[in-house]
This record gives sequence, C-alpha cells and structure tokens, in this order.
Amino acid sequence: MNFKVLCSYLYDYIRPRIIHETSIDVLSELCNILQSHMAQPVGYGLEKELGERGLRFNLLIRNVLEDAQQRLVFRAQTYIRTEIQSNVPLLPDLDYPAKLSAPDTDDIHHQWFPTLRRTLWVLSKLYGCINSAIFDDIAQDVVSICRATLKSASDTISSKQAWIHAHKRDMMRFRERLRAN
Repeated sequence: MNFKVLCSYLYDYIRPRIIHETSIDVLSELCNILQSHMAQPVGYGLEKELGERGLRFNLLIRNVLEDAQQRLVFRAQTYIRTEIQSNVPLLPDLDYPAKLSAPDTDDIHHQWFPTLRRTLWVLSKLYGCINSAIFDDIAQDVVSICRATLKSASDTISSKQAWIHAHKRDMMRFRERLRAN
C-alpha cells in the first residue's frame, strides 16, 4: 500500500469523528494542535525526513485542520444562538445587589452576567483557531448579541427596582393612613 492511499484512509477515518464532535473545547484544542504542526517551517520535520510523504502528510493535516475549523465555527454559532442569544435569565442572575455583595470575591467571574461569561468563553475558544476575518465577524456578532442581553437584563433590573420603590412608597402611604385613623 502506498503512502497516498494510507493518508486517504487516515483522513476517511478522522473526518467523520471531527464532523460529529460537539465539544467546542475538543475542537479548539484539536485546531491548536494541528496549527502548531502546520506552523513548523517548510523543510522541517516530516518534509525533511520523508520528502514527498511528508508533504502528503502535511496536506492531510491541512485538510483535517480545515474540517476541524469549520466544525468549530458551526458549533460556536450554535452555542451563541442557544446559550447567549436565546438566554432567559433566572432570578438569581438578575439579583445584582446580592451578587455584588457576596463574600466570595476570589472568583470575580461569578459576578458577571451569564451571557457575558459565555461570550468571553466562546471567543477565547475561537481566538487563534480560525481565520482572523471569520473570528472578527463572529466576535462582532456575539458582542452585539451579548450587549443586547445585558441591556435587556438591565431594563428588567431597573423595572424591578422601580416596582420595589413604588411598592415601598405605597406601603408607607398606607401606614400613614392607618396612623391618621
């Protein structure tokens, strides 16, 4: 069996596993590993030792990297849509006076709104793994989406605070009326 056929079999074996991978962490790490191999200077490593075989192996790595990058972008876009754009905040997420006064200040990230944490996480997984123009487009979109979720949460918190103040004011008026009678 020649080396070209072996590389083809290897690619046919690896590709379905990449296409079915759902973990952004795994895909990001795979891209980093493959890119570190691709970053080696031409004539270094396998190309030097194996000649044409090394070039064929590099072509295999490049194809696997492109598949992994495409899958990473797809999974990141799905994550952005489901975990950031479609996020419905829970009551604890909106209880910022309590979050800010929490005694555990070792991890400041726990004070961040969930969509902000998720946005920074997904961008950190994409950065350096995909083409910079694609990263810039995704980053611009996800930051815009995150900003909208933060604005919505801010509006919800403000309206909640306004309702509490109005309720306190009504209770004080009611107490004054009871005292007057």
